[in-house]
Amino acid sequence: MVHCTGSSIYEIPSTEELFGQEESYHVVECVMPLYFLCQNNNCLPESHLCDGENDCGDNSDEDPNYCAQMKCNATTEFKCNSGRCVPKASRCDRHPQCRDRSDESDCVYEPCPKGKFSCANHSQCLDMSEVCDGSIDCKDGLASDELHPNPCPANVTCPSSSFKCNNTNVCALPNWMCDGENDCGDNSDENEENCKNFKCPDDWFRCADNRCISMNNVCNGVIDCKDGFASDERHPDPCPRNVTCPNDFFSCEETNICAHPHWLCDGADDCGDKSDEDIEKCAKTPCPEDWFRCTHTQRCIPPNCNFFNNNKKRLIEIFLFFKLCRAL
Repeated sequence: MVHCTGSSIYEIPSTEELFGQEESYHVVECVMPLYFLCQNNNCLPESHLCDGENDCGDNSDEDPNYCAQMKCNATTEFKCNSGRCVPKASRCDRHPQCRDRSDESDCVYEPCPKGKFSCANHSQCLDMSEVCDGSIDCKDGLASDELHPNPCPANVTCPSSSFKCNNTNVCALPNWMCDGENDCGDNSDENEENCKNFKCPDDWFRCADNRCISMNNVCNGVIDCKDGFASDERHPDPCPRNVTCPNDFFSCEETNICAHPHWLCDGADDCGDKSDEDIEKCAKTPCPEDWFRCTHTQRCIPPNCNFFNNNKKRLIEIFLFFKLCRAL
């Protein structure tokens, strides 16, 4: 779905520019303070920039070139290797604030007291009961409290429904495999070959990207497989066509999804098969009341995308709608 959080005009084209070289204009910016304009025109709080998470949806908030140019307050902030700014007081405090842990790198810590387990470089001190217990407690990025053979002998036997991590004393649950998170501590649960060879339990479903999800999440009208194929909602396999959509909803062609009228022709693949964005269907589908239809894409723009000032000329209004339509 399209979500508009606010924008403003900072460049007004001339009539000649309007009908000439429209490709050279950039007219949209986020008006909310401390917000970042993603390349896909989403607005994002600047606190989410360069944090290792794809918050924009197009990864433009994690662009290495942009992050490298971010400036932190040298007096009060520390700049992570990723470019993110964190409080300077968090440097070498044994609690990583940078997702890349760079605020805890090259630190010299006091040795741990006798009888305590020391994580890498004394970055944490743990009770011995927390060591080799199958749970990663050291936040040193090495899972040093669960490494085998030292300190943990490779003597753990995982249930058949779990994955035995290659170099740690951890049993990874089925839904941890290939989910983008290093749950093993050695990243073996994200290894493509391991994911391919791991057999999902009988009561689980394998997505097209080899992730395992619970059968309770299959054919429930919600896309849970993030494989770009909506494989958990495809019909006839695994989902029979057993969904009757409400009269004003759109029944997706190849998935078990009922698309809300506001989801149609909004530039987002809500069906998982793109049938809610088919141009021919969009042309025949009325836009919701007060929404604007783009001429070339037939997409509908919500009324809260206020890209023009009510006091501007109608020409500017048309231009801005045209630019938004091209961006979708």
